Amino acid sequence: MKRYTVLIVVTSFLLAGCAAIPSLDGPSLEIPNQGLGSSRIDSMTRVVFFNNTNRLLWPTSHVIRLSLDGKVAPAIPSGKYLQVDLEPGTYELVLRHRDVVLFTHSYSFTVEGRDQYVRLYNVPLRSEYEVVDSLPNDFDKKYEALSVKQQGR
Repeated sequence: MKRYTVLIVVTSFLLAGCAAIPSLDGPSLEIPNQGLGSSRIDSMTRVVFFNNTNRLLWPTSHVIRLSLDGKVAPAIPSGKYLQVDLEPGTYELVLRHRDVVLFTHSYSFTVEGRDQYVRLYNVPLRSEYEVVDSLPNDFDKKYEALSVKQQGR
């Protein structure tokens, strides 16, 4: 009986650890209106981050947090997207997700002068990204805008 109690307690802690992703520290990234056709400031580049993590393969770790040069964005669950407007240049992109432990990785991310589409996804031991040429054909059916409090400019 004592073994089962220990097993239940350990399993509970592991599942609870998978459920919460500690936020990244820093100021919030300014988030524009999330409508795909919404306007942006002329000198800025619209960057659409969409989380393509397979929920069947990653049922407890499909949420990815990101920050750009220390400015934190809301967590993006699988099947959601987040748009941000950025000045062209190179940024430090930090991606974080939790499985049994917390995985955080930093990348050099270059924003060009045209709209960019960034696929986020999890692989064993890390979160990764890929800049793609365009949004997937079924984007409006597979993804929905992340509901954020910080809207508009």
